[in-house]
Amino acid sequence: MAYERMLFADAVCFLGAAVAVNGFKPLLQYGEGGTPFAPSYDDIERQLHIEAYLRRCIRLGTLPVRRWPLYGIEPAPLAPVDGGVTTLEDPGLMVSIADFREWIKRSQVQAPESWADALSDSIQWDDQPIPGTQIVTGEPKVGRPRKLGDNAQAEANKIALELYNSNGKMPTQKAISTKLGTKYGAAWSTAKDRFRVKLCKEYIKTLKQ
Repeated sequence: MAYERMLFADAVCFLGAAVAVNGFKPLLQYGEGGTPFAPSYDDIERQLHIEAYLRRCIRLGTLPVRRWPLYGIEPAPLAPVDGGVTTLEDPGLMVSIADFREWIKRSQVQAPESWADALSDSIQWDDQPIPGTQIVTGEPKVGRPRKLGDNAQAEANKIALELYNSNGKMPTQKAISTKLGTKYGAAWSTAKDRFRVKLCKEYIKTLKQ
């Protein structure tokens, strides 16, 4: 019996974007022989834009979503995003891998159809379907980062130093915020309030003396 694979919409957006910047290749667990996912600064920007695009497609109904217990396609448009790029208002929405594959072809995005397979291969699927259905769900092999704390100055300092070492220029608040936010699955506008860029620059100057 063929089961239909579905994943929560939030995971599809986050993981789908990560798979895209990974060259449309699966994100594998440590020890599975895959290359560790270590995006560059440019990759991080691409990932945030792709994730935002996927969320817009879901909200407008271009990328279909489904819901327990009937799992029919939800009518569009959906409720607006709550909390920026990182959160969909309705946590119960799901996307099927089959719908995602069809959306790739229909939307004419600059991506191979294998994007859907790479996304599916990045999931640890359950062995048993949801009771009364032929629907199976799973969890990402590479989960979301932990929650961003109120004070992330120490981590922001390290990120600022990495950026400085990469090009010899003092990093901007947005550059630090973008990389810090991606690490925690938060928008850059959220991350910017968790540190002071002035302290980051002082940290760099102290180490370079």
